[in-house]
Amino acid sequence: MRSPIVPLLLLLTAWPYRPARAQVQLVVEPRTFYTAAGAPLVEVNMAVLAGTFGVKSNERGFMQGMVEVTTLVERDGAIVDFGKTVVNGPESLDSLQCDLLHQEFFALSPGYYDLAVEALDLSSGDTTITRYRAPLTGTSFRDSITDTVLRSDRYFRGRRA
Repeated sequence: MRSPIVPLLLLLTAWPYRPARAQVQLVVEPRTFYTAAGAPLVEVNMAVLAGTFGVKSNERGFMQGMVEVTTLVERDGAIVDFGKTVVNGPESLDSLQCDLLHQEFFALSPGYYDLAVEALDLSSGDTTITRYRAPLTGTSFRDSITDTVLRSDRYFRGRRA
């Protein structure tokens, strides 16, 4: 007669190694470019890392990942601009995943802003929202050039002395 203790011990030993899904992970990279008129144009590049979101069958029967990305640009606590997008992964017949890439562009007036990005996995029942916050600086092109020239002038004066 077998003892029920051995299978119970095996189950308890393997319990910490059960598969668990992590929350959505993002890599966010904001960049500031300038238009021909010298106004700042902020580009926000985002990558949702593979394996951190689920996949499910779409209406055509293909496996596809879906992540809702909300991008907010705030100034002094007030929302200045926003973007809300459902980023869809490629359709496939298996559950292999790849990173999802997404870009947002914002034309801002010169000043200091806060960037907030939120991501929600729409493919699973998990309602955990991943949040990312970072400061943004939208100076005018002329201010940026003047500041760079002043800093380099100080640098060269310091080296000569």
